Amino acid sequence: MSQNPATGVEATISRWSYALVEKVARHWLLIFQICLAIFIGLPFLAPILDLNGMHEPAGIIYTVYHLTCHQLPSRSYFIGGQQFVYTPEQIKTFTGVDNVIFLFWQPIRDPHIGYQVAFCERDVGIYITLLLISFIFAALRKIVQPISWRIAWIFAVPIAIDGFSQLFGFRESNYILRTITGAIFGAGVGLFIFPLLQQAMDDVLESAVLRRTGPVTS
Repeated sequence: MSQNPATGVEATISRWSYALVEKVARHWLLIFQICLAIFIGLPFLAPILDLNGMHEPAGIIYTVYHLTCHQLPSRSYFIGGQQFVYTPEQIKTFTGVDNVIFLFWQPIRDPHIGYQVAFCERDVGIYITLLLISFIFAALRKIVQPISWRIAWIFAVPIAIDGFSQLFGFRESNYILRTITGAIFGAGVGLFIFPLLQQAMDDVLESAVLRRTGPVTS
């Protein structure tokens, strides 16, 4: 009896789906690293595009990254200007705006002041450190175990103290503290989630092998 054509198509799609899932499970960390590298690179590409007169594609990047970051000028790095960071007072002098929060949807893109990186100093610390941790984990993943959530929370304490004390006006942070506390937080996130993701992907691979070979019988 001939095979139902619909059944044959479904079987092919099923095989391709399982093969795709298996490939993703085997190479998930590399995929993550490529995606994260692109995510980090685009905010630095935006000011470089502006510097070279390509303002429309730069504007698209700034707009998209507003979904992930406040982009306050006094808390962002700059490329192509007089300085690579500016204080709130300097931003006020340059723009005439008393409260930098008014610039929430207007990243500074000025040939004299410079062009903002499309996410803030803390995000720079978080994401670059997360990428670095991913490479360290790639080399040591066979021996690294997940840290507990209780320990993971410790990595969030510095960024919480620095961020909230500034938010409520107790003090003004600076680019060094923002970047360092972001880096500490990024390290904690990586040490917590990478081993857990690896365990999950190992389970997926084990299931994929069983689907291909069938259960082992004694």
